Amino acid sequence: MRQACERAKTVCPPTADWMKCHDDQWECYRLGLWTKDGIKVTRSAERANEIFNTLCDRLDVSSCQQLCRDGDQPRCVDVALLGIAAAGGAPYPPSFEPYREVFEKGCRAKDIIACMMLDLDYAEGSQPVVQLMNNCFDDRANCISRACREGDPLGCAVLCHVGQSAACNDLSVMVFQGQAFPADQSQRVAQLLEERCFAQKDNQACTVAGVAHHTGQGLSRDYVRARMFYDAACPAEPIACSNLATLHADGLGVDVDPFRAADLFEQACTGGYPKACAALAVLYLEGRGVARDPVAAQRLLQQACNNGYERACTTEEQLPTPPRPIVPRGADDAPEKAPSAR
Repeated sequence: MRQACERAKTVCPPTADWMKCHDDQWECYRLGLWTKDGIKVTRSAERANEIFNTLCDRLDVSSCQQLCRDGDQPRCVDVALLGIAAAGGAPYPPSFEPYREVFEKGCRAKDIIACMMLDLDYAEGSQPVVQLMNNCFDDRANCISRACREGDPLGCAVLCHVGQSAACNDLSVMVFQGQAFPADQSQRVAQLLEERCFAQKDNQACTVAGVAHHTGQGLSRDYVRARMFYDAACPAEPIACSNLATLHADGLGVDVDPFRAADLFEQACTGGYPKACAALAVLYLEGRGVARDPVAAQRLLQQACNNGYERACTTEEQLPTPPRPIVPRGADDAPEKAPSAR
């Protein structure tokens, strides 16, 4: 892999002059093996695990297998995911059945992704990520990322399981929009998002969960829970702040509070979210939560327009109403996802 040398620096000590990095991650994997067995370097199981975990997170199946053999059950699920994605070194095309038992064991251990894989409508030989991997010679991670971006739930699941937040959120959106699995996975995804939001402080996961409860798309409409998730994500996620502002402006799950709405729209606008700027302009024109100020409204509209929100590029008489909660995927009127971490 062309980027392997650079990536290897995160796990290979710079003082190890004997180690030469070429065009793949083999040298770092070998360092892990030597560290584990005390060959040429000080034996250290902890350091070896650090190396293997870093490489496994980058989808190196040999490193995942080392950890799995040492009893790391989540890494066994990683091996299975890479296996059915044709990134596990097995004959092509892969089959789901050899890995079913691993997913079942993972599911019993409350691994949400493992449970979801048991309900995956897996198309042997024609799964999108598998087809991409058949022509992927130098960067498996890039091919799997492409599969996720193009809507393959398996591609997203592989990346999500190694901790890539954007892939978890993309997978959640697919489920909420009924695109990914023949059986409803909404409650599993809700649990996944809640864990990532509060246990792992994943602000994007908080936003996606808040949107699902706000709009009722994928989960039951629950403004109180939507507010809880938005509160957890704001101010780090401007979309969360903007959506939280709409709850306060409309009195959804909370008392009507135009002053709080104005503050939140301003936070989101300052954070670079143009729709919030347009919404704040509406409040300035109406004098809700702020003193009426048409000049400030026009300035905010121009700012929103310059930053890509076409509805703000109108006359004052055609001014848009405050935007609805932003839901994953799409354009102005259709669902739109929170900014990706990719």
